[in-house]
Amino acid sequence: MADGEIKESRQARLEILRLYEEDPQGWYILVGRDAKGYHNTSIVHREEVWVIKEEVINPYERIGYAAKTRLEEAIDFSREISFGLRPIQIDAAGDIDTLMGSILAQRPLPASKVDTPIVAEGPYLLSRHATHLAKGQGRLEAELEEELERLIERRYGYLRRIYG
Repeated sequence: MADGEIKESRQARLEILRLYEEDPQGWYILVGRDAKGYHNTSIVHREEVWVIKEEVINPYERIGYAAKTRLEEAIDFSREISFGLRPIQIDAAGDIDTLMGSILAQRPLPASKVDTPIVAEGPYLLSRHATHLAKGQGRLEAELEEELERLIERRYGYLRRIYG
């Protein structure tokens, strides 16, 4: 995916999964909603940012668009725990705080290396202001919103007519 190129969010997520599998360290996922209620996700890995705008059609289907760009300037995530997959040992003893601490202390693994029946995924950072990560991100989000609204009207226009 080239910088600024708009693709379906499903395609971007597949690219992100592939990149995560190659390098599971240093990922941060910021999630929130915009003023229209669309789901905004910003996925940061090193200097790259994927901006994803989606609408949930039903519990099994979400549609949207995404674009990749670069960070405007380096962001200090040193106080945050990076996103990732972390195995959970079922025989882990102790209280919930100890268990959570041991899970979050682990380095994230690629999905192919997880060999436990239970895995923790996350954390996700909640943010209403994730639109200031990259230069021109506000413009990019406006383009994604415009494309998403066209797609919703074309494929699911009946939803807007039924529910207003």
